[in-house]
Amino acid sequence: MRKNIKRVATLLMSSLLLVGSACNNGDKGPNEIEVFGSPITEKILQDLEASSSQKTAAKFSIVSAKGEREDSQIVIKPSKDVKSCTISVGRLTSENGTEFPAENISLYYQKYIEITTRSDGYTNNPFGFYPDILLPYEKAVEYKENTIKGGQNQALIVSAKVDENQETGVYTGKATIKLDDVEKIVDVSIEVKDLVLPSLRKLLTNYNTDYTLIIDGELNDTTEIFQAYYEFMLEYNVTARRFPGSTNAESFKEGIRKYYDQINSYEIPADGTSSFNEALFIQSLKAVAEISLEDGRNYFEKARYWLYCVDEPIQTNRVELANQTFKQFHETAQAVAEEVENWTTPDNGDISKSLLAEEIRNASALLTSYYSETLEDVDIWCPPVGNLTKTS
Repeated sequence: MRKNIKRVATLLMSSLLLVGSACNNGDKGPNEIEVFGSPITEKILQDLEASSSQKTAAKFSIVSAKGEREDSQIVIKPSKDVKSCTISVGRLTSENGTEFPAENISLYYQKYIEITTRSDGYTNNPFGFYPDILLPYEKAVEYKENTIKGGQNQALIVSAKVDENQETGVYTGKATIKLDDVEKIVDVSIEVKDLVLPSLRKLLTNYNTDYTLIIDGELNDTTEIFQAYYEFMLEYNVTARRFPGSTNAESFKEGIRKYYDQINSYEIPADGTSSFNEALFIQSLKAVAEISLEDGRNYFEKARYWLYCVDEPIQTNRVELANQTFKQFHETAQAVAEEVENWTTPDNGDISKSLLAEEIRNASALLTSYYSETLEDVDIWCPPVGNLTKTS
């Protein structure tokens, strides 16, 4: 009898050691579901085994300054198909009982896109399904896309928006992940540093988001969908190229007034699809000058100009057209400046017609090209990364 008891105890101890070993290796329990964390910057392909260097403890861990948004990811890899993957985050509290606002927590379901062709310079990158868009978790459930195929990786994202007035400290709690009838409980922590990021970043951005690009992905080119994209980018302190709905002078003015205090720069339209649009440029300059006088604000301070119509002229054999376009741009700006200076509209405090005319005369357009003596009158060069060289 004692021998049998000893044998059972030995077998039980061996089983515990095996389970413990599996749990330490990515929390892979007896139900054959692996759960592991990974830095948010890591691209965990859906159909390839993640390397040991990509895997971290199975928990959501966020470190953030005040006034920013930070994310964390956990990856689920079941051995069998999962018909329903759900996640919820419980109360997150600090040591002194302060609660992190539940409304500032967002959940996302990672979606993937298959890559079958390599770009130049990426000869070592594997083919497969790469992380692409983040689908809001609620939509994944609504669309019944919260499923996981057996043997594939599925990332879940917890995103925390930290208010500027959030109390410094570490907020901890639990997240519940349910995979059909299997439940996983993982730790969640949000460390809020005693550091406040300015609400308006100094880094200038110019993302080329326009209606033609949006309709390619959304099959919807309404002002409402453009505005949703524009304002989502603002949440991450990224400024898009154009204001939503800025198709005429009045909507352009409305966009400036609505978003001016939330952005670090905006573009004054100066071109069409393939050539310089002088009429649009004149209309836009006058619109900015008009509301600057009306509101007593110099809206030219955040203005920028990008002659996209002659994008990369050397590569596309349009050097002569680029030179003509820049010349026309500056001549038009000079003519509008002179007209504004002679307006009969009264000045508004420190915002004078002379000040606005000087802003227009100094309009500096950006050209996406590396430097070349064949290009004339270029104000701002924006070379491709491949054309930047290191100098000692």
